[in-house]
Amino acid sequence: MDIVPEREIERLDHYKVCYLSGPNLTRAAATKLREWVAAGGTLWLTAGAAQRDEFNRPLDLLGVSFVVERGELASLEPIRIRGNF
Repeated sequence: MDIVPEREIERLDHYKVCYLSGPNLTRAAATKLREWVAAGGTLWLTAGAAQRDEFNRPLDLLGVSFVVERGELASLEPIRIRGNF
């Protein structure tokens, strides 16, 4: 497993699967990812991944590659941490 920064997304040609977890993705990287998936790559997304672009605008470039429909991410309860760390 390697961590590939989005500015080096063209390196994915050597991989079969890409795991993406961040909420933002540049439009250029999303375009390259869509092409990679169309060429046979497998894209695995966590909840809320790649829903917004680099300007925090809705990102719809990957949606055409998905078999399932994506919904909006809901934050049900904020995390509250108390104590001295």
